[in-house]
Amino acid sequence: MSNIISQAGVAIVLYILAVGFSGCSKPQQSESAEDSTVQVYAVVGSRMITEVDLEREYARRELIGLAKLAEEETLEKLIERAALVEYARDLGLGDDPVVAHRLDSLLIHALRQRSKGSDPALEQVSEDAVTAAYRERLDDFTRPGATRLAVLFIEVSNKLSHSQQNEAEERLREAVSLLESQGLSASQGFGRIASEYSDEQLSRYRGGDVGWIPDPMTNHRLPSVVLEAGRGLDVGATSDVITLENGCWIVMKTGSRPSTVRPLEAVDDLIRNELIARKKAERQTAHLADALSAVTIQRILADSDDS
Repeated sequence: MSNIISQAGVAIVLYILAVGFSGCSKPQQSESAEDSTVQVYAVVGSRMITEVDLEREYARRELIGLAKLAEEETLEKLIERAALVEYARDLGLGDDPVVAHRLDSLLIHALRQRSKGSDPALEQVSEDAVTAAYRERLDDFTRPGATRLAVLFIEVSNKLSHSQQNEAEERLREAVSLLESQGLSASQGFGRIASEYSDEQLSRYRGGDVGWIPDPMTNHRLPSVVLEAGRGLDVGATSDVITLENGCWIVMKTGSRPSTVRPLEAVDDLIRNELIARKKAERQTAHLADALSAVTIQRILADSDDS
């Protein structure tokens, strides 16, 4: 279906360009109606509508799946279209830079569609190519493992006395004892205990939960020592008190999930479409190279003003 639409688009583009530039012949460039072997049906401004134009219109409608109209109706539509084109040119729209750019773009699009139609391999990608691309990008299709942690934190200045730091550590151990007596599940973290015992503002009202942390991540807000201690625990276990310069921590591991790899079958279409897009981009680059080599180009640089 997409190929039919593409072909129809090219046909429409070429038809519009033909009408706009040369589709209806001009009297001054043709023999007189009496001498010509081509039947002339109408003259619209500087344009003649001939039997060739009718045949082109019949072919265009067939290509895009439209029913063939009667000769009189087809001719009337061609006359109306030619009149509109002539009127637009009389108003100077043919010299409008936006219109000129769009016409150029239509020609370029038609060129690309013609090349695409003549090379069906452009839309085909082998299974070996898909498999090779999958292996090259395996990291992109791998979700790393992750660990979920909950923390208790008591802020302690390193300027405090040793006895005051000991008090903070004992308070955290008291919180863990209270946790064990309540029998909370790992998924609940420290529960309400966190709001009573923890100074970690982002997690204290969520049971100390700091969420899932990808295993490769190191630049987390938790100190690296706390992070690594939590990763090393069994799910549901808590660490001993970890005393650092900014205070005292206890971490609990509340969840763990392994890394997973999306199978080739799940990303086959994605990879295939990306490879097709790459081939099309390469084809466009080749078109440009062909055009630059086929057309004579002179770059005229203005003399620099040395004054």
